[in-house]
Amino acid sequence: MPDGSESFTTTRSEKKQRAVSSAISLLTNKKTRDLIMILNSKRFVEIFVSTLEEKKHHEAKLKEGLKDLAIKHMELQNSLSSVWPKQEAAVAKTRELKKVFKDLRHIVFTFYRDEACHVGYVICNIHAHLITRTEA
Repeated sequence: MPDGSESFTTTRSEKKQRAVSSAISLLTNKKTRDLIMILNSKRFVEIFVSTLEEKKHHEAKLKEGLKDLAIKHMELQNSLSSVWPKQEAAVAKTRELKKVFKDLRHIVFTFYRDEACHVGYVICNIHAHLITRTEA
């Protein structure tokens, strides 16, 4: 069974190990390496600056694209709002025509059922009327 001093030594060594790992991690961290390179390499600084300028230019293009998209979005909304009343009017007219068609269909079928014998007579009269109009 380990005594208290051995446990204390293990805890201390674990703390030291964590501290060393943390220090190594900090030194090998990309940001730290970049800062060291900025201090020591003029070429690295030039590349770093050009990369930042490219990113800034790309960001400006993206912002401009967003503005264009916002303008197109507004144009489409305006177009949609101008088309909507016309569509509603077309739907209303279609419903009205559907109702008229149903009424006419009912009248025609009722006439056909009740006056089947007169259909031939009516057709002949319509045909004769059309012939006399084309001859005149």
